[in-house]
Amino acid sequence: MDITKEIEQCTKKLIENLMAEAEWNDKMLQPREQDEWISLVKERSQAIRGFFEENEVLISKLRKYCAMPKDKALADALFESARSMVLQGRLDPRIISEVSESVIEYYIDNGDDETAIIGISIRNACLLDSYTRAKVLFPFEELEAAYRWIIGHKECYEQLQNVKARRNIFYAYQNLIMAYMLDISEERLMKAFDCLEEVKELWSRPSVRAMDGNDPEIPYIVDDLLFSEPVEIDNLLFESERVKKKLLLMLECYLEEHQAEDNWKEKLKEEMIRIRLREQRGECSTWEAVKHIESLMEQLPKVDWELDIVQSQEVLLYFSYCYIIAMRILTRRKLHSEESEQVTRKMLSMFHQVVDHIPYSYLNSYVNEVFQSIFGTTVLNLSDAKEVEQLIYELLIYRQPSTYLHSQMVERIAVSIAKELIARSPELFCRIPGFSSADIVREKKEELLSYIAECARLHDIGKCFVTTVIMRQSRKITNDEFRCIREHPKLGLTLLEKNPLFAQYIDIIRGHHKTYDGMGGYPEDFDHTASPYRFVIELISISDAIDAATDILGRNYAKGKDFYKLLTELQDGAGSRYNPDIVRILSESEELQKEIAAYTGAKRMEYCYEAYRRCLHFDEKLPKDSKN
Repeated sequence: MDITKEIEQCTKKLIENLMAEAEWNDKMLQPREQDEWISLVKERSQAIRGFFEENEVLISKLRKYCAMPKDKALADALFESARSMVLQGRLDPRIISEVSESVIEYYIDNGDDETAIIGISIRNACLLDSYTRAKVLFPFEELEAAYRWIIGHKECYEQLQNVKARRNIFYAYQNLIMAYMLDISEERLMKAFDCLEEVKELWSRPSVRAMDGNDPEIPYIVDDLLFSEPVEIDNLLFESERVKKKLLLMLECYLEEHQAEDNWKEKLKEEMIRIRLREQRGECSTWEAVKHIESLMEQLPKVDWELDIVQSQEVLLYFSYCYIIAMRILTRRKLHSEESEQVTRKMLSMFHQVVDHIPYSYLNSYVNEVFQSIFGTTVLNLSDAKEVEQLIYELLIYRQPSTYLHSQMVERIAVSIAKELIARSPELFCRIPGFSSADIVREKKEELLSYIAECARLHDIGKCFVTTVIMRQSRKITNDEFRCIREHPKLGLTLLEKNPLFAQYIDIIRGHHKTYDGMGGYPEDFDHTASPYRFVIELISISDAIDAATDILGRNYAKGKDFYKLLTELQDGAGSRYNPDIVRILSESEELQKEIAAYTGAKRMEYCYEAYRRCLHFDEKLPKDSKN
C-alpha cells in the first residue's frame, strides 16, 4: 500500500477509536440506575481494551513513518495527519506533537517556513496542553526558542501568503506569555511584559492592519492578553518594584487606549483594572476594593451551561478572575483572620451560586483548572481544617470520579488492615506522634483509624493536576507522561504544604510511592524511612498497590488481578517493596483476606457506582421513583 494512503487510513482509524472511546466515557456520565450503569461500565471496559490494542498498532505505524527520511509526499502526509487530529478536537496531544515534530525540520530545511510555523504551533500547543500541570517537567527552553523562531517572521509579515501562518505569529506571542507565566519570577514576568508591548506594536502597524484588520481572531488575542494574565503576578507585586511599576503602567495604558463598549465584558474588564490600580496605589482600602469586586461579580449574567457554551465560558472566566483577585488582595493585606474568613465564605457562597449546576462533561479540563485556581487562593484565607477538607472535595476530588473512587477504596483497605494490626500488633503504630505506646494506640483506636482514613482520602490529591495524563489509557503512556504522573506526590505537597492544618498528612502524600527499604520508588529526594509517620506511609502504600493491581475498571492496559493471587506477590515483595509486618498480618488473617477480596472483587462495581453517583449528582437527575 502507498505510504501516504496508509498514514491517512491509520489517522482516520485512530480518530474513530478515540472518538468512540469519548462516546463510551460520555455514557458513563449519564445518570442511570445501578444495574444498568454497571452493565454499561462492563461493556465499556471490554470495548476500550480493544481500542487500546488496536491503537498501539496504529500508533506504532505512525511512529515508524515519523522516523523515516522525509520527502515532500511523506512530510505532507504526516503534517496532514497531525492537522486532522487537531481539527477533530486535539484528541491525543502527545501523539500529535510527535507527528508534527517529525516534519518541522524538513519544512525549514526546504524553505517552507509558513508550513513550519503551523507545524511548530501545533506541536507547541500540544506540548503546552500536555505539560502545563506538571511545571517541573515543562520543556521551557525548547518551547521558548521555537516561539521566538515563529515571532521572528513578523519582520517579513507582509510576505507571508498563508493567513494561518500570520495568525500564528500572534498565537506564538500569546503562548509564549503563558509559558513565561508558568514560572513566576521577576525575569520571566518582565519578558512577558516585553512580549505584550511587542505584540501591541505589531498589531498597530498599518501594513499588518491592511492585511488582517478584518481577521476576528487577532484582535481577540491582542486585546485579551493583558486582562487574562495569570493572577499569580500579584504575588510578586510587593516583592518586586520593577514588576509592580511595569504592570501598573500597562494597566494605565490599557484604560487610555480602550474606549468603553456597551457590553458587560468590557465594562467589567475596565472596572476590574480600575480597582486594581486604585488598590495598588493605596487610593482605596482593602475592604472597598473587595466590596467593589463583589458587586461586579453579582452583576454577571445568568447562563445556561448546556445551551450557551460561549457565554457560559466567558462568565466562568470573568467570575474566576474577579474571585481570585479578591482573594489575592485579602492574602497580601494580611487582614484580621475573622474578617478575611467572613469575606471568603461569602465569596464561596457566590461561587456555588454560579457553578453548582455546571454539568460534569462541560469543558472538563478548563473547569478543573479554574477550580484548582479557586482552591489555591481560597485556602489561604481559611483556618478550619474541616472546611478546607470539604473544599478539597468540592473543587478537586469530586471533579475526578476515578481518583475519588481510588481514594475511597484505599481508605477501606487501609482501615481494615489497621483494625487487624491494632488488635494483633499495636506497637507497630508507636512511632506516630500522639501514639507513643501500645496502650495509647488501643485507647485512641478510633482517633487513629480516623487519621488513617484521612491519609487515604488525601494521599493522591496531587493526581488532580495530572488527570489528563492519567486518563490517557487508550494507548501506552510515553516515558515523559510516566514522569509527569510521578510528579503527583510533589504536586500534592505543593498544594497543602503551606497550610499548617495538614502537616500530619504531608509525609503520606509525599511518600506513598516509596518502597519499604527506601531503595526504590519516588520521589527520589524524600527519605520516608526517617519520617515519624513511616508506618502509616507504608500502610497507605500497600493499600494503594492492592487497589491498583485489582482494578478491573480504570486501567485499560491490563485486567485486574484476583486478590488471592496478588497476595503471593505481596509476600514476595515483603521486606523490600512492602512492609513485612503488614504482609504478615495479611497472610495470617483469613477474615481480613476475605474482607479485602470482597472490596476489590464482588463489591467494587457497587463502590464504583456510588463514587460516580456522588461526583456526578445522579440523585439530583434520576427520576424520584428510580433512586435507591
